[in-house]
Amino acid sequence: RRRGAPARHAVQAMRLVVTGLIAARAGYVAQNLAVFAEAPLDVLKVWQGGFSVGFGLAGLGAALAVTALRDLRGALPLGGLALAAVALGFGLLAAFPDPRGRPAPDVPLHALGGAPLTLTALDGPAVVNLWASWCPPCRREMPMMMEVADGGDLPILFVNQGEQPPQITRFLEQAGLAREGIYLDPARALMATYGARGLPATLFLDAEGRLVGTHTGEISRAELLRRMTTLSKGTT
Repeated sequence: RRRGAPARHAVQAMRLVVTGLIAARAGYVAQNLAVFAEAPLDVLKVWQGGFSVGFGLAGLGAALAVTALRDLRGALPLGGLALAAVALGFGLLAAFPDPRGRPAPDVPLHALGGAPLTLTALDGPAVVNLWASWCPPCRREMPMMMEVADGGDLPILFVNQGEQPPQITRFLEQAGLAREGIYLDPARALMATYGARGLPATLFLDAEGRLVGTHTGEISRAELLRRMTTLSKGTT
């Protein structure tokens, strides 16, 4: 604006951002169409995540090409900003330590409804969900995750972080959830080991107990099933 740039540049930039996000979401939905077909309204739950980077970049590139055909001079700075934003995003990802590949810690997890367990004793790949009863996203996703656990081939361990048994039991009873698969990590050792920045955090461990993937925040059924299928196939 200091250089007298027309206001349409701001509109064009916002259009590029929105187009890229819509394309990223649409691509993810298309890749997991069978799951979304059973619950179409889940398409709107964008806070759960679920965006395809490839489709998003393709949508951004297509929108930028259309802009260039209409206004080449205006598209050049927008294209430069888009490339800088993409480079910055990948740079930030590379700057954070990658917890993948870390072996499972030999931390005893106290069972709420069964025998104690350590992740090193697991036989095969597994999913570990770190949660707490005070966490709204944890409460929203747990019924769905327990339903998937009941009908899935991989075990899902729900490891509470830092709470006491009476508090956990009271929450489970109020929510009508089972006690099976619930474990306690009173010292929050798993959060520290895997560098979880918040709750809920879902960890995906391979047959050797190594971390091969994480999801921070509420997870959708589609993303959970996709990750579990990938884990069963032994790929990352």
